[in-house]
Amino acid sequence: MLEPTVVDLPAVPGEPDPAPMLARPSTGRALIRLARPKQWVKNLLVFAAPGAAGILSSPSVAARAGLAFVAFSAVASSTYAVNDVLDLAADRAHPTKRQRPLAARTVSVSVALVFAAAMLVVGTTVASLLGLAFLEVVGLYIALTLAYSAVLKRIEVIDIAVVAACFVLRAAGGGAATGVAPSSWFLILTSAGALFVVAGKRLADLRHARAAGSLAFARRAAYPEPFLRSVGILAGTLAVMAYCLWSLAVPHDIDGVAWSQVSIVPFVIALLRYGFGFVVLANGRLDKEILQSQKSGKAAAALGREDAATAVSAARREGFPARTILFLDQEEGGRMLPEQAAYLLAWTEAIAQSGYRPGVYASGQPVPDGNGPDGKPATITTIQDLRQHVS
Repeated sequence: MLEPTVVDLPAVPGEPDPAPMLARPSTGRALIRLARPKQWVKNLLVFAAPGAAGILSSPSVAARAGLAFVAFSAVASSTYAVNDVLDLAADRAHPTKRQRPLAARTVSVSVALVFAAAMLVVGTTVASLLGLAFLEVVGLYIALTLAYSAVLKRIEVIDIAVVAACFVLRAAGGGAATGVAPSSWFLILTSAGALFVVAGKRLADLRHARAAGSLAFARRAAYPEPFLRSVGILAGTLAVMAYCLWSLAVPHDIDGVAWSQVSIVPFVIALLRYGFGFVVLANGRLDKEILQSQKSGKAAAALGREDAATAVSAARREGFPARTILFLDQEEGGRMLPEQAAYLLAWTEAIAQSGYRPGVYASGQPVPDGNGPDGKPATITTIQDLRQHVS
């Protein structure tokens, strides 16, 4: 058996030097890579609607969902091939995408377009077997992905919205194929979850580019890291709320156990596990700890600077770049003691001087705070008190 050898391709005028490639593999293997079968896992979302409705155990429903998976996988591979044709020049200049079949010249543009057309025919033919409603969803998915490849991915915010919408179309397509009408909460959950995943993927790509030394690509990224974190936090919060409301509104009881409600905790844990890194949170000191430290001879401000140094060291060790927001968990409700305020001010100043950005995670729970100017009982939250100190 012959071993592949590394060869250097000649540079093309006006293009970056192509990456070294393995001696041309078989066309079949190259086309499999062009189809990106690893991405087909996204199409498992077609099983979500019938699964949530509790009818996936029916053989006929499972078969229709399986055909929907095949249809989405085929049309997705078709759009991936078209995308690679459109992005050919950019992919050849990219540190990792230059290894894709088209960029590495293991597949020609003409072969890729024929492959795309063939997969499109296969996908739409299978989709037509599942009814007009499913075929319309697949048609919308094709149109949206092609528009994304041609234009929409260059428009900030619209690009991540389109990618998230494609996830939602997969879930909606599963419902259309199996005769399940997704509830409003299901669609909200799917939309928020999709946006959460997309933001996490963009954030991971940005960090990977920095870690790999691809600073030029990292600097040209459309979104700053704080923005992606904000999108992830917002989408994750909405996803948890939607999941909780969906599980309470449509309980799925099996043998007297409301499994949809029981699943809330695993869902939240999974979301937190995936989203680890969206927020950098440092534990703050309780008032008792700060007072005890003062009795031991260490002032609140000195303790704040010490904890800030620990947080900065941990953030740098984990690879968080400058300007990342480091949050201090100051969760106790109500008005802060003067010692707490001094601790927080010192922590904030030290974080800012380190090149990171300070933030505070605080309680919004109202706590009695004497009487107001009108003589009526007043309340205050830690957040309000923090704002007063900042102002």
